[in-house]
Amino acid sequence: MFQIVLVGVGNLGCRYLQGLEKLDSKAIITVIDPSVDSINRAKALWNNATSSEFIDAVTWKRDLLELPDFIDLVIVSTTADTRLSVIETISENFSVNYWVLEKVLAQSKSQLMSINDYLQSAKGVWVNTPRRIMVWHNHLKKMLLPGSGIQLERVGSDWGLACNSIHFIDLVVWLTGEQLVSIDVSSLTNSWHESKRSGFYEVFGTLEACFSLGSKLRLTAEPTQKNDFGVTITDATTTWMIDEEKGIAMSELGQQIDGQLELQSEMTHRLVNDILELGRCGLPTLQESYKIHSILIEQLLSHWNQCKRRNDQLLPVT
Repeated sequence: MFQIVLVGVGNLGCRYLQGLEKLDSKAIITVIDPSVDSINRAKALWNNATSSEFIDAVTWKRDLLELPDFIDLVIVSTTADTRLSVIETISENFSVNYWVLEKVLAQSKSQLMSINDYLQSAKGVWVNTPRRIMVWHNHLKKMLLPGSGIQLERVGSDWGLACNSIHFIDLVVWLTGEQLVSIDVSSLTNSWHESKRSGFYEVFGTLEACFSLGSKLRLTAEPTQKNDFGVTITDATTTWMIDEEKGIAMSELGQQIDGQLELQSEMTHRLVNDILELGRCGLPTLQESYKIHSILIEQLLSHWNQCKRRNDQLLPVT
């Protein structure tokens, strides 16, 4: 009987919980969130779901110290500002085999280092940038010319460039096998605005990234843009135009791949089954994602401080 702990049942955490209902491994689930409202909403979602024959029990807690002594998998679906403290408390008081961490991992390089240090002894730690495990994106990867390098561009309106750019940086790394070399934030606007989540901030403009064998990434957020789901990927032979909302990828050569940007509730059971039964999954490891996060956070924090004329140590994104 596997012991699974889900920390944080906000919007994304609830999607994880819905996905766990489809699990086909015998498990006991402990859900942790300090908010009574979040717990009650998650309970309602769970109770309205079809009962799973594989979930032996679900317990609801508000205190991180009320966990089983031995845990097979911890999913940390909190905001970035509390992620380190959650990991610290659990790792110091309980034995955990595997971890899945939401992004953005942290708000500073020092927090990243601490997270890495706390999780050194775990059997496996992965970061949830999930296009790697989506069926549609795996089909698309097979259509790209291996070793040719790519140029990827994503243009949208207020799609959360600061907190979501990690998805596309990781996507280029996965599609090409290259390493992130540098990020240029000089074309971002000189002002940050409060995001949809109170206390966190976002920025408009363009972010560009370069990779070890020449691939390039260009991400743009402009408030006047109408299409929030447009992505283009160009390799040595053609350009793919991808509408992630409609689930259509069309090449200039007339090829078409239909699919969907899968919801977390649709992927979680596959992800968790792989981890519990095989000890592996298709997400990037903490070590792989650490390198990307380190460069991204450093550059965005520098831009934030330049705009605000401050010397903050934490980047207020989540």
